[in-house]
Amino acid sequence: MKFLEYRNKFLKRKVDDPVFSSSVLLKAVAESEKEFLEFGGGLRRLYGRAEELSKTSSSLVALTEGRRLSGLTERLRDFLDKNGDLGSESRQGTEALQGILDKTSQIGNHLQSFRNVVRTLRVLCNFIKIESIRFGQGENGFHALAEDVGILAKGIEEKSSPVIEQSNSLATLAMENLTRILNFQQSVQDKGKRIAESIMSDLESLRALQDASSQRLGRINDSWEEITKSIGEIVSSLQFHDITRQRIEHVSEALGKLYHGSIHPEHDSGTGFIASLSGGVRKRINREELRDGCALERAQLLHTGEELESATERVRKGMRSISQKIGEISLQARGGAENAEFAGASFFSGLEKEIVGLTAAVNEHAVINKEIASALEQVADAVSKMEGFLKDIVKIGIEMKTIALNAAIHAAHVGEHGMVLGVLAEHIHALSMDTSKRIDSIGSDLHCIFEKAGDLRNCTALVSQKRAEVELQMVEELRRELPLLKELSLEAKEMALHIEAEGAAVAEETRERAEGLRFQEQIIQSIAALVLQIEKECTTIDKIPLQKGDGGKPSGERGNMESLEKNYTMQREREVHQSMLGLRDREDRSLPSPGSVETQNKGKEDGEELGENVELF
Repeated sequence: MKFLEYRNKFLKRKVDDPVFSSSVLLKAVAESEKEFLEFGGGLRRLYGRAEELSKTSSSLVALTEGRRLSGLTERLRDFLDKNGDLGSESRQGTEALQGILDKTSQIGNHLQSFRNVVRTLRVLCNFIKIESIRFGQGENGFHALAEDVGILAKGIEEKSSPVIEQSNSLATLAMENLTRILNFQQSVQDKGKRIAESIMSDLESLRALQDASSQRLGRINDSWEEITKSIGEIVSSLQFHDITRQRIEHVSEALGKLYHGSIHPEHDSGTGFIASLSGGVRKRINREELRDGCALERAQLLHTGEELESATERVRKGMRSISQKIGEISLQARGGAENAEFAGASFFSGLEKEIVGLTAAVNEHAVINKEIASALEQVADAVSKMEGFLKDIVKIGIEMKTIALNAAIHAAHVGEHGMVLGVLAEHIHALSMDTSKRIDSIGSDLHCIFEKAGDLRNCTALVSQKRAEVELQMVEELRRELPLLKELSLEAKEMALHIEAEGAAVAEETRERAEGLRFQEQIIQSIAALVLQIEKECTTIDKIPLQKGDGGKPSGERGNMESLEKNYTMQREREVHQSMLGLRDREDRSLPSPGSVETQNKGKEDGEELGENVELF
């Protein structure tokens, strides 16, 4: 069959010719446009929902980690510090009472020694009287000395006895109140300690919630970055539909012009395929030219189909990745909901009970503090009554020193005959010195007791004033803080549940859209059908015998086609078709050979501009 006969037969075909099939392919691309746009719109909606999920997740973490919760936690810690100071006033009273009790015990010991002093003075008084009688009535000085010693002994006994009773009463009162305060402190401290430990445990739970939220924030942000990257890749890949359409339009246009040029070879200067070749080639039968043109369009279609499949798979893979990442955010949000639920169930219910117990302890403390204040006032009054005894006991010390001095003087006047009186005078002097030391100690202890009594009065003032202020302040703080913490917990729980539910829905829809991506199948099937028809055309063309004078395959033209197939890129597509179909200027009609300098330079320029192995999609 000669080529002209094949060409005429080719002219009469309708359904089976590649030109008609290319129009069918274009129609398939056009029909997929609507489905493609719907897919893109759905992707944009998914992106918006995912972005809202990201914002909500960040808000959740900010809510559980931010200044509001930190501020509430710090105020709760301040409250615990104040709770730790609830017993500060009673501790001051305890210290004062303990000091009074210690000093009172020491004074009691000193006063007990005064009984021995009185007995000793009475014995000395009798000895002095005996010696005075032995020396005769002339020694009236010894008689007067004996009377002074007797009066001193009686005075010490009279003045020390009530003080001893007061000291014992004061010691008993101080001991009772000290025991009462210590028991109260033990009760309040144990209760306060348990409450403080429980509250601190809940605060640690909140701290753990904050730490978990921080970790979730990092994971959510990482996931969102990957989601954003995946969506960006999908958006870039969505350009493949328009690129596919352009490529198929180019193929259809090329097939049409190739067909037209084969039918009208006499148009040497026209726009057909033959017009783009050199004069020597145009004189040959155009079987090889037609064969090479079909092969080039077949290569373009195969390349287009592969790129379409690859781009579609990238979109599907990217959407699967997005679905997985959003699912991870949903799972992380579920953990946030569980943490929020934990805080709501454990923290607030326990805290409410603890606050009730702490409030009861505060009220109990206030009542007992009033009783303690009254008891401390009694102790302070009892101490004040001992101030007069301090003056009396100082006088006793002075009188004893005076008597001791008089006894020494009288003994010196008597001389050797008054040796016994001298010994008695020495005993009186030694007793005076010992009594003076005890009086000094009693005076020092009384001064300490007076100071402690002043502390008790100050403590009483603190109990009556500061106590009420602290109580009101703490109760008001509790009343304000607890509802805020409840509100934060409920809000965090609601946000976490929303993220979990919405995230699961978005992940499922994304997964369904990825698996339902089918609009490319009709295009790929049409491409395969057109490629098959072109291959049949090439087989038919190969069976046409060459005319006389036609040699083998022209190396230049065949080399050009092979080069074009190997180096085909989207940027050079129009240039390829223009070269093949004669749409370029006449000066550029002859394509350079693959090994020519021009081709090498062009390839180098393309490499510099686009890089090697340029990936377009």
